Amino acid sequence: MDEGKTQELRNMVERSKAGNQEAFHALYDVLADRLFGYIRSRVRSGDDATDILQDVIVDLWQALGRLEYRSEGHFYAFVFVITKRRLARHYDNRTNTTSLDDLTPSEHPSVEAELVDPDGMRAHVAKLPEKYRDVMVLRYWSGLGFAEIAHMLKTNENTVKVRHHRALEQLRALMELYE
Repeated sequence: MDEGKTQELRNMVERSKAGNQEAFHALYDVLADRLFGYIRSRVRSGDDATDILQDVIVDLWQALGRLEYRSEGHFYAFVFVITKRRLARHYDNRTNTTSLDDLTPSEHPSVEAELVDPDGMRAHVAKLPEKYRDVMVLRYWSGLGFAEIAHMLKTNENTVKVRHHRALEQLRALMELYE
């Protein structure tokens, strides 16, 4: 982000911390698409992703009082931690008793995946080691730059670039196996 947008983000966060709901709605507008893209890449359905996004936003509202805004990257890392915890809770609490045979074709995960991701890229990305998968999801589904990803993952930008490069190599190899 440029300096003006960075300052604007800081102002939104500070005003939200002070209880300004309008500022928090603006903050939501900044975060929603990126968060939804990341969450959606991690869960089975769009409805689950929407529910988790709502929980993340509520958690963020409640946690803002504890945030000391230091930088844009620090803020995004803060939000990323909240999101990862919500996803972990989702997986911990999930009980799936529906047999795949009981689902109608439109509810079947492979059909949904084909509609959303015709090349099956999500399935290939899911096979990557977590450190590579996180970089790919944050880069392509959340639309973040390498510097932002580095802040979120608490590592340096060069490490993120190396992981991205290695993830692409592994994806190419996986895709060649399935051709």
